[in-house]
Amino acid sequence: RGTIVKDELQKEIERVCRRYGFQKVSCPSLADISLFETSGHAMKFNDELFRVESPKGHKYVLKPVQCPHHTQIYASKLRSYRDLPIRYMESDKQYRAELQGAVGGLSRVYAITVEDGHSFCTREQVKQEVMNMCNLIKDFYSNMGLYDVFWVSLSVRDYEHPEKYIGSQEDWDICENMLAEICEELGLNAKRCEGEAALYGPKIDFMFKDELGREIQIPTVQLDFAMPKRFGLSYIDENGEKQVPVMVHRAVLGSYERFIMLLLEQFKGVLPIWLSPVQVNIIPVNVKYHDEYCKKIYDLLLNEDIRVEYDNGKDNMGKKIRQSNVMKNPITLIIGDNERDNNLISYRKYGSEETYSMTINEFVDFIKQKIINRLNNNSYLYTFIIGDKSKLRKEVTTSYQKNGISHLFSVSGMHITLLSSMLLKILKKLKIKENSRYLLTTIFLLFYLSITGLSPSVLRGVLFFILFSINNLYYFY
Repeated sequence: RGTIVKDELQKEIERVCRRYGFQKVSCPSLADISLFETSGHAMKFNDELFRVESPKGHKYVLKPVQCPHHTQIYASKLRSYRDLPIRYMESDKQYRAELQGAVGGLSRVYAITVEDGHSFCTREQVKQEVMNMCNLIKDFYSNMGLYDVFWVSLSVRDYEHPEKYIGSQEDWDICENMLAEICEELGLNAKRCEGEAALYGPKIDFMFKDELGREIQIPTVQLDFAMPKRFGLSYIDENGEKQVPVMVHRAVLGSYERFIMLLLEQFKGVLPIWLSPVQVNIIPVNVKYHDEYCKKIYDLLLNEDIRVEYDNGKDNMGKKIRQSNVMKNPITLIIGDNERDNNLISYRKYGSEETYSMTINEFVDFIKQKIINRLNNNSYLYTFIIGDKSKLRKEVTTSYQKNGISHLFSVSGMHITLLSSMLLKILKKLKIKENSRYLLTTIFLLFYLSITGLSPSVLRGVLFFILFSINNLYYFY
């Protein structure tokens, strides 16, 4: 299951990165130690290297980072200023000899699966490259519903200990000033953090908090004038002269292991349908009488590239449904006589006891549309769509404690979500059918919008809910 989640995340990040001009590359896990001596990593992280020697005299290390490898791809042929920027992306294992007591769970491992990329560009292109990478991060995390739960660190050097870094002071000054200007232009409200820079340059770090309140740095954009000089990288400018390119490092989701941990904690294990390891779970009312029809549905969904399981075990139907909910499967099909005899399917969504029926072809279209839509565009909205409101309650409680009851009706996207969630819950207790619940809530939100004005945050929240409702009503009617 975890491998499926990792693979789907990799497909998504590569899809987003391709739109920003990144090309996929693959580098070996073993490298001569001299590569990391040149980059400075061997000296800086000497105690964290896994060293590999052979009887034939080879002295290699398991790669701790990918950037020195990418410099060698760039250096493989002569480059012109017309070729730049050149952007590489790679998702591969990196190896760190962590302290044994520090290793645990997904947060810290010896073999990290890292997604990162590097851009080689001219000095004139640096600003646009960094801004593109910040926008790339925004696109990816907006799709994941996580873009509103971080703060930004402008990580600069420790001025009292310059020996900890490579490169000249002049280059560091230029890099830090560039990143400060970019943070200002993008409105990132970055906090300047001394001593948090990388070995080779300053960086913009996007900081998240896990459910225990621990801060985790995941996305990062790093500016590097030093490494291209150390590796003798160059390009030919418009005057026919050799110039040194600038290297921009970026990681969007960083370590897959830590990112999956963040996702599982953030959404309490309830992943969106496109990311869920099992998208549809099929449960027969009675295996003896419904097995053949269930297998037909299973084969059909499998051929449509939908991740499906068929629970044909000996447990009774009730226990199978409970187990499907324990596994947090987004959709559970329940197949009985009516479905078999009329070529139908009946399904329940995770967290709901309501059952819906439709033809097999309609269901296939419904599921595929859900997967394509990537519905999870707003983390607060997502929490009540999937039935997990603990994060929303926490936010609302904090808001109430600080500002009183009137603040709960202030014009923000989060409070639109709150009002929608409250109304949906009330209508559900009144036994109103789900399609009618969304319709009535949409009407209420339109009325709310008319009396609060066209605040951008309110408008975004209302429009998103309306689009979600239309999507559901389309399949109900």
